[in-house]
Amino acid sequence: MPDWFKDLKTFQLLMANTGIEGELPRWLSSAASIHMLDLSSNALTGELPSWIGSNMTQLASLNLSGNALTGELPSWIGNMTQLYTLDLSNNGFNSSIPAEFNNLTHLIDLDLHSNKLSGPIPALMAAIPASAFAGNPGLCGAPLPPC
Repeated sequence: MPDWFKDLKTFQLLMANTGIEGELPRWLSSAASIHMLDLSSNALTGELPSWIGSNMTQLASLNLSGNALTGELPSWIGNMTQLYTLDLSNNGFNSSIPAEFNNLTHLIDLDLHSNKLSGPIPALMAAIPASAFAGNPGLCGAPLPPC
């Protein structure tokens, strides 16, 4: 990505399917006013860095689907209360869904399908379609079968 991107303060970054490889670029942490981040269908690796939750407080839409991200779904995502869309599908996340996801009260579109998630789905997410959780055989609870 060009170095001049790091100087932008308010923007939407839509770079789906562009061949970006490696970990999420650290310079994104200085973009505090970013509203939409779509880096889906690339070759991003590693865990979700905590600076996303602490620096990107205005983020309304986050799409990192179709990458090779791994590790736990971090509880700090629950602090991103401005999110209305969150798509982390088709990655390698291998944890439970943190209870803090219940704090995402503005969320209208969630997709976590095709990861390695397990455990109960947080209670306030029961109204989300089951398709958002498909492909995670270890998940249970509404809208999926009970635990």
